[in-house]
Amino acid sequence: MPLLAEAGMPGLIIDDGSDPLSIAEVSRIVAGYQGFELVQVARNRGKGSVVMLGIAEAKQRGYTHVVQIDADGQHRASDIKPMIAVSRKFPDALVSGRPTFGGDIPAARLQGRKLSLALLRIETLSAEIKDAMCGFRIYPVEKMLRVVRYVPLPARMQFDLEALVRWMWAGGEVQFMDTKVEYPEQGLSHFRMFRDNAQITLMHTKLVIGMLVLSPVLFYRKLWKLFV
Repeated sequence: MPLLAEAGMPGLIIDDGSDPLSIAEVSRIVAGYQGFELVQVARNRGKGSVVMLGIAEAKQRGYTHVVQIDADGQHRASDIKPMIAVSRKFPDALVSGRPTFGGDIPAARLQGRKLSLALLRIETLSAEIKDAMCGFRIYPVEKMLRVVRYVPLPARMQFDLEALVRWMWAGGEVQFMDTKVEYPEQGLSHFRMFRDNAQITLMHTKLVIGMLVLSPVLFYRKLWKLFV
């Protein structure tokens, strides 16, 4: 929280159905920082749902962009300012972190990320994607809400993946910025190996089918960029 406050931006802390003791502690911490608000969700809805809730809440407050940063301690809040600088240069773009890893990343996670990246490049017919799963991003509020107006995004961990694909299917621009990602020894993750991997597999199947349907449009855009 202190590092987030140092970024000089208002913050929305989305509580995803925590127990009363946790809510009380978070409320106490949030109250100590000017410009931060706690938005509570009665029951656990999953990462994707609360990210989109945060974006909708940001629109109601008149904000144009949202910085998404996961709360598991993997990302460096000090990289918010340089990411904002990229967003100011490309205000219509989704700006995503491109993780640089140390030796603390679990081998299974690293291989899973590589597989998802390869699949997303197929699903978007684009080699522009440098990372598919980073939970450290800046979304333009209005455009992101338009992207999901007719196709709700997944409620759980596959959110980051599908959000990027559907953003690109909608013709959105993506910019990447290198950012250090760490796996804290005492870090807490809500990723469930079997359930979430099964859901991600189903998501990729759906997106490959969607790519086949949209492939004429995607190829047309690529040709347009070559000749314009």
